[in-house]
Amino acid sequence: LPSWTRYIRGAIALCGTLALLNGQNPNRLRGMNFTIAGNVPLGAGFSSSAAIEVAMFEALSALLGVPLTQVQKALLGQQVEHHFIGIRSGIMDQLIAAIGKPDHAFLIDCRSLEATPVLLPKGVTLVALDTDVRRELVSSEYGVRREQCEQAARIMGVPSLRDATPELFAAKRAEMPEVIARRAQHVLEENARTLAAAEALRQGD
Repeated sequence: LPSWTRYIRGAIALCGTLALLNGQNPNRLRGMNFTIAGNVPLGAGFSSSAAIEVAMFEALSALLGVPLTQVQKALLGQQVEHHFIGIRSGIMDQLIAAIGKPDHAFLIDCRSLEATPVLLPKGVTLVALDTDVRRELVSSEYGVRREQCEQAARIMGVPSLRDATPELFAAKRAEMPEVIARRAQHVLEENARTLAAAEALRQGD
C-alpha cells in the first residue's frame, strides 16, 4: 500500500479502539469505500497530513457514532502522527484544521490547547505560495530539531522553551553549543513575534 495510506489506516485503527472503549463493535467499520480528494499541495508545508487526519476523524466519528469534540479529533490526529507515521509532531496543524474559521487567525497555546480566534482586519489578504519544493517530515531533521530544543530547555532548567525568558537565555547561552543556542533563540523570537502579530491584528495594524 502507498505510504500515505498510513494516515487513513492509523485513523481507522484508533477509531476502532475508541469504539471498543465505548462498548461498540469496531467491525461496523468493515466495508467502507472512501474517495480521497482535495486541493491542498502535498509536502509543501500546508499541513496536508493534518487535514486528512482531521477529515478522517470527522467521517469516522459519524460512521461509528462515537462523539468527538474538535479538540479530540485534533489530538487523535496527533496520535496518528506519533504511532503510525513515526513523527513526534506537535498539535498546531491538527488543531487549526479542526477548529479553523474563515477570516480568522488563531493564537494557539499548544500546552493548554486554548485557541483564541483573531479576526483579520478588513482589506488584509493572506497569500500563500507553493514553491514546488517538497519535504517529508519523516526523513527530515524534524526529530533532531526537537531534541535540540529540548536540550536547550534542559540547560536553562525549564520544562520547555516556552518557559524561558530572553534574560534566562542570555545568562545560559555560553553553556550551549552554538547550534543549540541558535535553535533556542529562534524559538524564543518566534514565540514573541507570534504574540506581537496577534496583538497587531487586533489593533488592525
